[in-house]
Amino acid sequence: MRKIILTTILIFMAGNIFAQTAIDVHSHIITPEYVEVLKKNHAEMEEGFPVPQWSAESHLQFMDAAGIKCSVLTLSAPQPFFGNADESSRKKIP
Repeated sequence: MRKIILTTILIFMAGNIFAQTAIDVHSHIITPEYVEVLKKNHAEMEEGFPVPQWSAESHLQFMDAAGIKCSVLTLSAPQPFFGNADESSRKKIP
């Protein structure tokens, strides 16, 4: 009976390890276009420190190293609205 209980617990624990994945719900995307808008509006130091370097490749490497399977990306502060709604809503198409 002890062996069955121990085996059941071990199987449950092993299955639970594989079922759990980390999801990062607080990550920021900082594209070159975003940095360009901040610089154009003299806002690259608005939060008191420079906007960090970011790339998709480095973010994916970080995710792999940290065991993160999914990241929810949002813009970092400051938000790119500087009093011109037309400029802030324009979509730049390469």
